[in-house]
Amino acid sequence: MPQDPIRIDQFWDKNPLVMPWMEKYLPIDRMWQDAVATVIGITAITCIGLAMLFLFLPNNVFTGIICVLPGGYLLGSFNERMSRAQTKFFHAKRDEGRIGNANNATGSNGPVADR
Repeated sequence: MPQDPIRIDQFWDKNPLVMPWMEKYLPIDRMWQDAVATVIGITAITCIGLAMLFLFLPNNVFTGIICVLPGGYLLGSFNERMSRAQTKFFHAKRDEGRIGNANNATGSNGPVADR
């Protein structure tokens, strides 16, 4: 019985900012779920920051930095989860090739080894 090919979304960590009630509105795939939640979070933070900038805070460099930092944090945490998943994925692919199941490993152009 052939095994399912290894996919990167199997190694993706859960985004701590995605609440259980949000999961029914987001994609099922954990990788896409994290990406959509990150984009929505950055958009919301940018809108709130711009509203604060135009309504309450003075227009200077310090205020601009304060408005940009939360979005940078969200993007950085997404990047950290992505690199962790890629590392685990590459190690799993390498280990699969070592034990002789390289025919199951698929690359971007189809199967890696056709024998």
